[in-house]
Amino acid sequence: MINLKKNESGFGAIEAILVVVIVAAIAGVGWYVWKAKKNTLATYNGTASVSATTKPAAQTSNPYSGWKSYTLQFEKISFKYPSDWTITDTSSTSNSSPDVSPGQDNVTVKSNDPMEIVIQTGDTGVDYGCPSNKVLSSTPIKLLGSTQYLNFLGGCDEDSPANNNVSGGSIYTSATALYPFPSSKNISISKTAVAGTETPVNSFTITYSTTSASYPVSHFQQDKNYATAVKILESMTY
Repeated sequence: MINLKKNESGFGAIEAILVVVIVAAIAGVGWYVWKAKKNTLATYNGTASVSATTKPAAQTSNPYSGWKSYTLQFEKISFKYPSDWTITDTSSTSNSSPDVSPGQDNVTVKSNDPMEIVIQTGDTGVDYGCPSNKVLSSTPIKLLGSTQYLNFLGGCDEDSPANNNVSGGSIYTSATALYPFPSSKNISISKTAVAGTETPVNSFTITYSTTSASYPVSHFQQDKNYATAVKILESMTY
């Protein structure tokens, strides 16, 4: 009887040790699994946070989306214009000045109302008006890779000092309009030109098809097609 109790007591001690070992093992595995899940969750949360705060780069909208393109025959200037505007091109070598080569462009870009842009290139006999012309309004715009000025000029002081109505605004190389229109790049003086012929220049004018009429500058600037006309000019490239 005494030996049996000793054996039973011994067996119980071993069993208790095994239970402790098993519990410890289970606890260790549980801790490992919990740690792994915690790390995974932290990684996921970090990624989710980055994903939530990182916004895709904004796409730059095309201001000329849906517009058509046109290229001048002689000066080789390309520009964009709305699909509801029309192009009239009367350029040809037969009606170009013999003083320039290869020819002169004469193009009108017209809106659905009287406002239009008149483009004339390779001109050698430009009349810049009287010296007393004053600039009523000047807007710098990017044109053909540089800054040009859309100027509205008032009438000559000696003719009509109180008349500030204008028939349109033209592109000049200066805000004071004391300098000429932009020089032509692809049109030059011909070999048969008269001696002393002026360097060919280009003329870009925002006006109305009824050019005999004149209006205050604000009449042009408040026209619904004025901003579009300026965008057409700013789209011009070689």
